[in-house]
This record gives sequence, C-alpha cells and structure tokens, in this order.
Amino acid sequence: MLEKACRTADDLARIDAAVRKEPLLSRGSMGQHRANPLLAEARGMRALLASLLKQLALADPEVGAKQRVDGARKAARARWPTSAPRWPTATAADLEALYGAHNDLEDYRDL
Repeated sequence: MLEKACRTADDLARIDAAVRKEPLLSRGSMGQHRANPLLAEARGMRALLASLLKQLALADPEVGAKQRVDGARKAARARWPTSAPRWPTATAADLEALYGAHNDLEDYRDL
C-alpha cells in the first residue's frame, strides 16, 4: 500500500510539472476553450493519493494538537465552572429602571 502511494505521489509530481509547462486552457475540436486535460488527471491523482494515505492510517500531527487543545479546555472548565455567572445579568425591567423607557422609533419619526 505504501509503495502504491509513493508511485501515485511520483506520478502526480510529473503531472504537476507538465501542467506548469503547458497553458491551462486549450482549444477544443470546435474552437471552444477547454481546460487542460492534465488538470482533471491531477485532480483524480490527488483523490487517489488521499485515499491511499487514509488507508495507511498514518498518525496525523494535527490530531495530537487537537487532543492537547481539548485537554486544555477540559482543565479550564474544571478550574472555572460554567455555572458561575461570568458577568452580571440584567433583566429588561432593570434596564428600564436604569435608563428609562425608550422607544427607538420615536427618535426618528420627525426626520
């Protein structure tokens, strides 16, 4: 499986090199613009390479980083429980008592 993935990566590198040398668009049989056929081949090779690498089940360094972040988040939640309010909360009645009744539309009726 690893050998097949390596061959696929080599083939993809050759296709990418060929694409860099040729224009991205070419003329079709009726004179229309069409994408270089090597682009579709490269896309297929990338999909195949991704599938082969997934089958190898290699360790992903990003997964380790995510696990560290999740562990840090869990530790932070243990230190600072979410049940305690983070800031004081006010009800609509509290705000009305503090700032008075206010209707935004009334401010703009005379404009």
